[in-house]
Amino acid sequence: MLKGGTDTESITHGHAQRFALPLGEVELLPKTDILVDALSGDTLSQSFVIETDATSVNGTFTFFMADSSSHHIVPFNVQQLTATKYLVSASYTAGDDGKWRILDIMRLNLAGGTYVEFSNPYADIDLSGGGAQTNLLADWATNCALGNWTTNDTTVQTKIANAVLSFNVKSSSTEYVDFYKKDVNLTPGHAYKLSYMARGTGIVRSHLYAWTNKGSTSETDSLNFTTLTDDWRQYSQTIVYDPTSDNSSNTKHFLFRWKKSDCESLTGQISDLSLVDITE
Repeated sequence: MLKGGTDTESITHGHAQRFALPLGEVELLPKTDILVDALSGDTLSQSFVIETDATSVNGTFTFFMADSSSHHIVPFNVQQLTATKYLVSASYTAGDDGKWRILDIMRLNLAGGTYVEFSNPYADIDLSGGGAQTNLLADWATNCALGNWTTNDTTVQTKIANAVLSFNVKSSSTEYVDFYKKDVNLTPGHAYKLSYMARGTGIVRSHLYAWTNKGSTSETDSLNFTTLTDDWRQYSQTIVYDPTSDNSSNTKHFLFRWKKSDCESLTGQISDLSLVDITE
């Protein structure tokens, strides 16, 4: 990364890009512009994980329209992940067809501190022509969803703080951890994308279920086990809700579960859980 209008570049630190503080009133962007084609009504999203010893974090992203050389500035959504890490994100619906620059921070405002690091860059385009994407799991980090985190073993501990779920599977005999299990309004034949941020230690395989109270089931299982890392990473998986029979009286249920590798411990955190209808 570099400071816009200067020759000052970040220092690579593991998987992150690091700047010393203070930054000053500068734009922060990749060394080479990342341009994407979007149509009017498409929604662009961008995010970073920021690590810093500053005492507060806020700022703005810019969605820069290259064809008209115009900035569209959107404030951060800030989610504190740990004492020193934050997930910052923003979305913007394009008003014009053309090329848009993404992964571009217009201003980063930090109180105090000596360093800031950027990792886990993420960008996405909703190509639905302006159709709003509703997170069907918006309540996952509230008390009404807490009771749905279950396992097949009572030695598992879970804790929610600042919209981040910490988990610690103490028993090697535990086969799975359910992170969401609740009634969700799903449409037969539609595809849904589950996305989340996670980090930790252990080997897991993501498993999604969707079913009705009549016993009709759709499910998908990731083909490979994933080894969690110390760094926050974005994960996603898609399921098509395709029950053999469905009507308005059938309650739709959704379950997001991690199956863990045999005899492996499992600790870490999960955050930013979302489920959106991606059917065009």
